[in-house]
Amino acid sequence: MLGLRFSDAEDEIAWFDTRLQEIGSRARAALPGLIPHIGPVNRAAEIRTPILLIHGPDDRFVPLAQSQVTTRALARAGKPHGFLEIKGGDHSLLRGDHRLAAFTALDRFLAEHLAGDPAR
Repeated sequence: MLGLRFSDAEDEIAWFDTRLQEIGSRARAALPGLIPHIGPVNRAAEIRTPILLIHGPDDRFVPLAQSQVTTRALARAGKPHGFLEIKGGDHSLLRGDHRLAAFTALDRFLAEHLAGDPAR
């Protein structure tokens, strides 16, 4: 045992969440209008690599709608993609079953999109 108590980990996660919220708030305030120009929603036709989006509705940092809209844009552009909504999932996928679902989807996605491509 490393001497780390569960409460220490919870405190660490809470601290990290607070920092992410602060950074996100500052970035949104400092860069108004930038995200629409660089986000995949508006540049889906330019994307050349398959994209897997994994999102939970309890994400406090990135709205679920962002992944849903991006998924629709990729589909309209005919780009290979996948989307997994993890019910009850948060931004960090802290629950073990959420991480397992994400890694299982990632494994399938990579197997599908890397199969037979020796360059990868």
